[in-house]
Amino acid sequence: MGSAVAAAATVLAASASAAPSLQRIGLAPDVAATTQAEALTASARGGTALMYNPAGLARHVWGLKLVEYYESVDQNAIDVSKRLQRQAQRGESPDLAQVWDLVSSGDTLSFEFGATALEMEIPYAGARGFAYGRADLTKRTNAAGEAVYDFDMQSNTGAVLGFAIHYGRWSLGVARYYLVRTELAMAPTAAQVHEYADRAAAGELDEADVPFQDFTRFSAGNGLGTNAGVLWQPWDDNPTGVGVAVLNVGGTKFERKPLVSGQRAQKVDKAFQKFADKYALTIENPEPLRQMTNAGATIGVGGATSDLYLAALSVDYHDIGRDTLAQKLAGAGELEGWFPDVLASALSVMYKPEKSNRIYRVGLYGGHVTAGIQEGEYTSYAFGIVFHGGFEKVSPLRLTIDHYVLEGFGENAGHRRQGLAASLSLTLVL
Repeated sequence: MGSAVAAAATVLAASASAAPSLQRIGLAPDVAATTQAEALTASARGGTALMYNPAGLARHVWGLKLVEYYESVDQNAIDVSKRLQRQAQRGESPDLAQVWDLVSSGDTLSFEFGATALEMEIPYAGARGFAYGRADLTKRTNAAGEAVYDFDMQSNTGAVLGFAIHYGRWSLGVARYYLVRTELAMAPTAAQVHEYADRAAAGELDEADVPFQDFTRFSAGNGLGTNAGVLWQPWDDNPTGVGVAVLNVGGTKFERKPLVSGQRAQKVDKAFQKFADKYALTIENPEPLRQMTNAGATIGVGGATSDLYLAALSVDYHDIGRDTLAQKLAGAGELEGWFPDVLASALSVMYKPEKSNRIYRVGLYGGHVTAGIQEGEYTSYAFGIVFHGGFEKVSPLRLTIDHYVLEGFGENAGHRRQGLAASLSLTLVL
């Protein structure tokens, strides 16, 4: 059991904190949302529209994104990792206290990841499965002057389904989501963690000796929520428009009992209870999600099925009439371009394996640049390249790779994170 406690202590020391955690309004912000500062009320498309304005589903489009995965880490964690690597190269093996000394007071180490699966878009409807998680660790001092490991973790998993209708220049959309949220917050003092880690390493500690309930809060639950929105666009096949969306209509409350039937939901609930019982914790309900009304406008060109480019600028005002968010203005820009099928095919690289009559090909399909700014929070940007791949005369797959950066300012000055993302979709390049 001592090894398990040592592992727990290592997680506390090496995981990533909630302060300062960059502001989010989406349940599982994907790369498109993150790098555009979530200024998407009038510009969201496809699966992203389900989370920010379902009226964006009112397009005559077919698409299937098989999977998308992204992860990012902040610069403080990268710097600490590099220092530890240099120490390892010199043959040094720092203990937990020495590792903690590498982190400056007030600094945060953080890690964030997200994924979507089977994101489907058909004319006027869409669906996706999603997962999002973050883990943060902040070095701070409590009111008693003691050094504290302030650890915070949150995960969101679920699925969302929505549809839209279109009449004249107006579109109206509604999405319904199922969300499982788990939160773990721990704030042991540095002295506690070091003591338990040392005793565990010496084989003198049992898990029952650690009073997790004294410095740990665990919440878990599931909820059903609704997003709705309206969009007005003056021209067909053009991104320009004005939108209003209401997220978490009426508020979304969490409950312990599974809200959907099935063995998997029951297994998840039993796993939560087993974890809580093991460490003598009480499972609380996560805080309800408050209703949020957002408005936005987008001006742009391109984006039609026959176009080979899209350029747009957007501005949003979030949380109208409420105080859920401290910062409410956000802006974004995006520029996309792609090759016509003939050129994309001509630039492909062919490959024929030995002892095979089949010829494979891969080629460049296009690229994009996005940028955003959240008032008083952060700026963001991303560069993406899109490849197509398949057989000699047809490419059914599209691979998108993005590199993105978020740079905090104001109270978040010095908070910098960078990440990579990859997604695989179905396409058709002849």
